Amino acid sequence: MIYSLGGFEEEQTSGKSLCHPPADFNHIDSEVAAIRSSLELCAVEGLEELAYREAKAVKTMGVDEPYRIAVERL
Repeated sequence: MIYSLGGFEEEQTSGKSLCHPPADFNHIDSEVAAIRSSLELCAVEGLEELAYREAKAVKTMGVDEPYRIAVERL
């Protein structure tokens, strides 16, 4: 399962928590996987313009931690 730092929040559905990352969860590796997957899927679906805008946004976010390390690993 991929957890994104930008989107991971505790969610409630029918009073039941959906997920919590495991104790050994690596937030940086997960963010790298989420960014890469999103960019690749945009390209596969023919959404190159969206992939370009997302890549540009990721570069902008990459000046701050923890995104800086994630962007460096891409």
